Amino acid sequence: MQSALLELKVCAIQQLEFNDVWLMFGEGRHPRIDALFERKLAPFLSQTSNQFWSRRLSYFKEGLYYQGGMVGGGSGLSAVRWMEGTPSGQKVAQCWPPSPAQVLLPALFSQHPSSVHAS
Repeated sequence: MQSALLELKVCAIQQLEFNDVWLMFGEGRHPRIDALFERKLAPFLSQTSNQFWSRRLSYFKEGLYYQGGMVGGGSGLSAVRWMEGTPSGQKVAQCWPPSPAQVLLPALFSQHPSSVHAS
């Protein structure tokens, strides 16, 4: 599974616009994942990764980071999500460090060709 995830991330970075990559891996959800996968990702994935992800596109509909295989059962993120609804939990959530995706993706795409404007 980890190799399929890595392959999907590399493919997405190479083939997609920043916003689509951010929705998939920063937010963990993409409203048009079916069409995006079929048209822009599947043709560039290995057969193994293509088969793996074609059966799991729902991960990007339900929330990638709330899938059991992604976070060791999902109970940790579920607890954080519940706590954010409480006053003390909101304070904890404010102290929670940003995810690696929130830090790395904007840095990786800060010089993305679509964000460079000709003068």
